[in-house]
Amino acid sequence: MQVELTLSASKEFFNGYKNKSWLSSGIFSFFMSLILAIIWYKLLNKQQSFSRVIRDAIKFSEFEPFYQPIIDSRTQQVLGAEMLVRWCKRDGSIVPPSQFIPFAEDSGLIIDITEQLVTKVVDDILRFGWHQSDHFVSINIVPKHIENDTFFKFLTSAMDEKKLQPKHISLEITERLQIDDLHTARQELNKFFDYGIDLKLDDAGTGYGGFSYVQELGINTLKIDKMFVDTINGNDVKASVLEGIISFAQSSELSTIAKGVEEPSQVTYLAERNVFTIQGYVYARPMAKKTF
Repeated sequence: MQVELTLSASKEFFNGYKNKSWLSSGIFSFFMSLILAIIWYKLLNKQQSFSRVIRDAIKFSEFEPFYQPIIDSRTQQVLGAEMLVRWCKRDGSIVPPSQFIPFAEDSGLIIDITEQLVTKVVDDILRFGWHQSDHFVSINIVPKHIENDTFFKFLTSAMDEKKLQPKHISLEITERLQIDDLHTARQELNKFFDYGIDLKLDDAGTGYGGFSYVQELGINTLKIDKMFVDTINGNDVKASVLEGIISFAQSSELSTIAKGVEEPSQVTYLAERNVFTIQGYVYARPMAKKTF
């Protein structure tokens, strides 16, 4: 059975309903715009507030270098360390990097934070007595550090002041962030290379750069990311990527460092593939300079 429903109305009713529809739509749009404006204002205000908090932390020198040793698994000797930033607030609490590094990178404050850390790192190298050895400290950089020569001048000036040799500092650039202009980046990196500082590719195989970073930027060491180390002795499909990274590094005569290594069995697996330089909890966690 089919039912047909017909509605009819007068012209006055139709015009009145149309006017009310326009009015209700206008009111709805107004309130939605108001709500979005309030949300945007709060987000912007929150960002500005967080920016002020970080600037204050820089002012009061709250960013501290923590060090995770890099070990030769054959000799169990410390070769160097990676410097990892921690925000040590004046109330004694420690803010993990994941809660401020992304914002610092997006806002450009990462430059000021890194400069504060460099000042402390060069002092720590002397404190450790590493200036009389071949030990090194790796410092993480992002694309903003190599957009111009500001960071190069700051780092080399700090090293020259403390009479450190180039071998005592190395740079690590992550593959997780994209470098838009590889040509300009290489020109800036050449200044570090000419000075004698080498460059490692951190998080190899996880991000934008791929092998183009190795070809274009003058990388001489690949750091194998924890996500691939975790596939050792498992059935994860990424295990083939680990084998590929190791094979590529060896065929390209690149050094390798495996990071995020937590188990002795992983150390053994990597050693069987001639990867002997290890960083991870299997040896030590990142630690403050006094503990280190």
